[in-house]
Amino acid sequence: MRISRIYFGEKLASETTAILSADISHYLGKVLRLKSGDQIHLFNETDGEFLASVSNVKKSAVEVDIGSMVRAAEAATLQINLALGISRGDRMDYGIQKSSELGVSRITPLYTEYGEVRLKADRVENKLRHWSKIAVSASEQSGRLDIAEVTAPCGLEQWARDLPVGLNIMLEPSGSQQLSAELSSKLSLGLSPELSPELSPQLSPQLSPQQQNSQNSSVKNVNLIIGPEGGFSAKEIQWAEQAGFLITSLGKRILRTETAPVASLAIIQHLFGDM
Repeated sequence: MRISRIYFGEKLASETTAILSADISHYLGKVLRLKSGDQIHLFNETDGEFLASVSNVKKSAVEVDIGSMVRAAEAATLQINLALGISRGDRMDYGIQKSSELGVSRITPLYTEYGEVRLKADRVENKLRHWSKIAVSASEQSGRLDIAEVTAPCGLEQWARDLPVGLNIMLEPSGSQQLSAELSSKLSLGLSPELSPELSPQLSPQLSPQQQNSQNSSVKNVNLIIGPEGGFSAKEIQWAEQAGFLITSLGKRILRTETAPVASLAIIQHLFGDM
């Protein structure tokens, strides 16, 4: 039987006791029906992952004894900042879930000119809470130690204000180059895509496998924009081009806004991350 992984935001250390929150306690006690002596894993991005044993199941709280560390905290090899066009209902939930599973560091729901969804001020907090819970669940399921941060919705220019230097990509069906071919081509030519807004000059005509691996590992940050169902306006595409974003597509198929993150993030993680 698979041991449940639970994100615990407080300090974790061996030979200590923890009292879990009401929500987690309800899930463990009422949904999973765990009893004293049953084991779970508690984890967070700072302390790592620990084996824990349920010691007391109360109506409002579950108490656990924290045992040995099973996995040390580790820094992500690639930071991915995703701006994802807001879509309706379950499609946005799915996009956030799968993006979190695929290792995105930060997700910003994006307002665009053709986007149909505009959240009223009184709904933003509830939506952020809902999306953040999805990100936590995705980390628990996928084996991540950290949680993707879901930030408040905003427009393109506001999102771009505090981006780290990195590889800038906009997914757009009209893009003349396919994402996988464009990135693979630049790596094979010895181009370092770490500089922003423009790619660095050609370093050498060919790279050995060892050099290419080194080149891959030089990419520490990826800033990725994926639009809503209606796509991007000409003005938004022009802004991205002027800001130094690669305008690329995912090939001949036009993917739904919740499917595009899965395809693009798998490519990016394969080339620069840990897939």
